[in-house]
Amino acid sequence: MSTPTCIVDFAGTIVSVNTAWTAFMMRNGGDAVACGVGANYLAACDQATEPAPPGTLTMAQGLRGVLSGMLEHFRFEYPCHSPAERRWYSARVTPVMQEDRTPTHAVVVHEEITAHCLAEEHQQRFTQEIDSAVQTRTQDLQVENRELNLFASAISHDLRAPVRHLTGFVGVLKRRRSAALDERDLAIFEQIERASVRLEQTVDQLLTFSRTMHHRISFQEVALTAVVEQAWEAQAPSLAGRTVQFRCAALPIVRGAPTLLQQVFENLLSNAVKYSRWQEAAQIEVGCVSTPEGWDISVRDNGAGFDPALIGKLFLAFSRLHRAEEFEGTGIGLLTVKRIIERHGGQVWATGAIGQGAQFHVLLPNLTAEETASASTTSEG
Repeated sequence: MSTPTCIVDFAGTIVSVNTAWTAFMMRNGGDAVACGVGANYLAACDQATEPAPPGTLTMAQGLRGVLSGMLEHFRFEYPCHSPAERRWYSARVTPVMQEDRTPTHAVVVHEEITAHCLAEEHQQRFTQEIDSAVQTRTQDLQVENRELNLFASAISHDLRAPVRHLTGFVGVLKRRRSAALDERDLAIFEQIERASVRLEQTVDQLLTFSRTMHHRISFQEVALTAVVEQAWEAQAPSLAGRTVQFRCAALPIVRGAPTLLQQVFENLLSNAVKYSRWQEAAQIEVGCVSTPEGWDISVRDNGAGFDPALIGKLFLAFSRLHRAEEFEGTGIGLLTVKRIIERHGGQVWATGAIGQGAQFHVLLPNLTAEETASASTTSEG
């Protein structure tokens, strides 16, 4: 199917048309006399009334601009609907030049772009529907997360006292009856003690996690060097009798919540200390690299490492990559680290191999004051 085309001279008179042009004009309210050869296209546009296509005056202005040499070319899109159907066209005016680059004629082309415009409308509606669905689902998830966090907090509070009572009473009973117990009975008591201690640690970790999620982030400048030093000092009880070489690179000042960031590095350093316990000379290092996305802070150790194939389980709740008999733990610490850093607009990931240590990365973005003010508002709950 040919494209509706006409050629007009310097005065705007139509000097040539194709058959598609005549059909196009008749379809859109014109006629062969007013829009055919010999008619003045500019006058027809100036005098056009309904049901002529909207934009005819714009078309006349563009055509005059091209014929006068003020415009190199002209193009615009316009709707041309009828009671029976919706249509859109693209009008294009191109000059025909003399050798001195003076326009003598102009070629006017009207190309139907209905399919393209309908596709754009469909895409816009689809995008709006998706955005609306995502927004609704996000709000639902936020409500569900708040409810889950409140539930975890309530459960942790309610379990804390009974679990501690259980641990204490088992110890008292063991001490009172130890003389009457054989080795098998003593082994059972020890298993109960270990299980109750682990349960108590899990409850405490759940409570810490719940408080972390409810903690309102008040962003301020935080000297990470001081945060890491304090986090390392907190490891002192686990370092007794061990040889551990600790190095910390120069760390930046970032914007964040000091208490939460210290919780992050206490958890990461605690893991490094724990999983390197079987090394005669353990090595733990905190490094820092500046990237376009922000500060990449890493905590590396030369300990037990982990199977890279299981890395997907590393930051899941209650998920542990080592047996409890090898290394104690609750499986909450790394999840807490992940959530805190995400609330700071950052990311967490890890690399490692069995027997070759592990390296945990914390990416903290370079946030402006405006961005941190926004994050402190949206990160609650």
